[in-house]
Amino acid sequence: MIIASIAQLVSCKRLIIVRLLVRVQLEAPSILRVVMNDIIVVEDFLHKITLKQLEKIILGNNITWGYRQFPNYTDIATEKEFRDNDPNIFNKEFGDFSHRLLSNNLKSEVYDLFPDFKNLIQNKFKIKVKTLARININFAFPIGVVSSNYDTPHWDIIATGENYKSIVCYINESDGDTVFFDEFSDGNIDTSKKTISTRLSPKAGKAVMFDSARYHSGSFPSKKIRIIINIVFTVEDE
Repeated sequence: MIIASIAQLVSCKRLIIVRLLVRVQLEAPSILRVVMNDIIVVEDFLHKITLKQLEKIILGNNITWGYRQFPNYTDIATEKEFRDNDPNIFNKEFGDFSHRLLSNNLKSEVYDLFPDFKNLIQNKFKIKVKTLARININFAFPIGVVSSNYDTPHWDIIATGENYKSIVCYINESDGDTVFFDEFSDGNIDTSKKTISTRLSPKAGKAVMFDSARYHSGSFPSKKIRIIINIVFTVEDE
């Protein structure tokens, strides 16, 4: 006879709860808010009870985290060049923490505890998802001050022949805007100062979808940790 551990039973219970809540969410209509062109917001992407379950999982003991001093570019010289060209970029001595939930077909050990994001995206954003390319969980500690500055602008992914979209989903209530810029990447790094298109403030359960080639950036929270899930995926051509 096989006896499951308490941790396994708790994980199974959480998985069942998350899946049931997602099923309810899929049946509930959502309102799409077009901010500009490719930037679309769904305020109720995740249910508040789902959020509580996910926050417990994310802040629990079952996830391994990697610290990222420079989340966007591995080359310190590139980071410095961005900062030299734009005084609004944080000149920081701190980074964030990240867990890769999915990379192509490689799933992390806690992947099954999370919602079926493919179905959620299709139902909430009314688009046809081809493949999920990457899912990251990121969190940043508060820096103690309110600032309009942002991290280094970056894009998520570009590939010829594929239509990539990105989603930033906010898991908890915090500050730390997501900043979107006018410029789109052609695959080459452009360190020139970018023009801000819009800023979106975090709200637990909210998700924003945008073109993966658009330059964007996160900001650091002032008082509470900031937890997001970043999803990159391909969509069927319209």
